[in-house]
Amino acid sequence: MVKILWVLGLSVACGIAYHVAGLGGFKGAKLIRRLGCSLLALGVFFALKSPQIRHIWSYLAFLVLNYGALSTYHDYLNRGEENWLCWFATGLFYGLAALPLIWCGVHWYLIIARAIFLAISIMWLRGKTGKVFKEEFFSGLLYCGSIPILLL
Repeated sequence: MVKILWVLGLSVACGIAYHVAGLGGFKGAKLIRRLGCSLLALGVFFALKSPQIRHIWSYLAFLVLNYGALSTYHDYLNRGEENWLCWFATGLFYGLAALPLIWCGVHWYLIIARAIFLAISIMWLRGKTGKVFKEEFFSGLLYCGSIPILLL
């Protein structure tokens, strides 16, 4: 029960950080999403699977790849305009950023499953809601809230 509360709390915090960064208007706004959501995702992973010092390089690689994945919406796929393909790629890369966790005992097929889940859900969310708050908050919520898929 405590683990579920940690996952929910950190996922809500991630949704808030994702949206606050989207609002922007202040120095460091993008860093809140890129670094904040990356750290929160790692926090969810640690809440579910105790960290081990021998996996430090995997955790650092996970943070770096998450930071990179959170840095773009892949609008280069449609000449600077965001569309369903951009959102699909965004979700896919959010999920694939977990690849370094293979060295922590996470199975590759669960990483692929989460990547596909995020690709489809982010694409659907961004294409159907039409409300910036919902799009950003739930993107962040899904980003962290889908971490348990890695530990099935």
